Amino acid sequence: MQEQLPKVKDKNLSKIHIYTKQYIAGIGDGIALIFAFCFSLSVLYSESKLVFNIGSIAAMLMSVIIGIGGYFAAKSRQRDLIKKTPEQEKAIYDAELSKTIQLFKKLDLGKDLQELAAEVIASDEKEWKNYLEQQQQPTEQPEARQVYKSMLVGTLASVTGSVIGLIPWVFTHQTSTAFIYSQAFCLPMLFIAGFLKSKVNGEPIWWGGIRQLLLGAALAWVGFLIAKIFEQP
Repeated sequence: MQEQLPKVKDKNLSKIHIYTKQYIAGIGDGIALIFAFCFSLSVLYSESKLVFNIGSIAAMLMSVIIGIGGYFAAKSRQRDLIKKTPEQEKAIYDAELSKTIQLFKKLDLGKDLQELAAEVIASDEKEWKNYLEQQQQPTEQPEARQVYKSMLVGTLASVTGSVIGLIPWVFTHQTSTAFIYSQAFCLPMLFIAGFLKSKVNGEPIWWGGIRQLLLGAALAWVGFLIAKIFEQP
């Protein structure tokens, strides 16, 4: 084709960006879950080592579950893409065509170029799909290796977040002290994770950090109150 759509980042860089977003989001979730879990255990056990051991087991199980869950979610998406009817494909084509035109409008490229883009897209579907994929709007069925990569990224992110959440429980023997260390360490880490997650997603960064911090704190205190029910008198 003589006219080309505007060049964007390399396709591999686009995939790296997607995996980066997935990894950062997974870290935040891992910190929040282990922070809340250990926070709850601190009600039931007086030795921080015991909390650390139980938390480590929970972290490993959680990471495996998240990895397997991500794998089956990706496989389900693959099946859904395969089963689409011609009518569904047409609807998707029209919707994504509209998204592409809106993208050109946001880039302020002018009405003439927008119309030219529409003509190019309509005449060369392959080029259009490549362009959308590079803009993080994939239209193709993901390759099998991408499914496994997503599973691996999710698992590693969960492990990383869990390790961060467990750190405060390593440096003291008393649960009461680790309880304080955990809040002083994990709450700022939750803010940082939320901040970075919002940054890579193009969302308000400060609110993203505060939101992640508040969600993690709320989850921890809910778990704490639930654990109080089972506390021995």
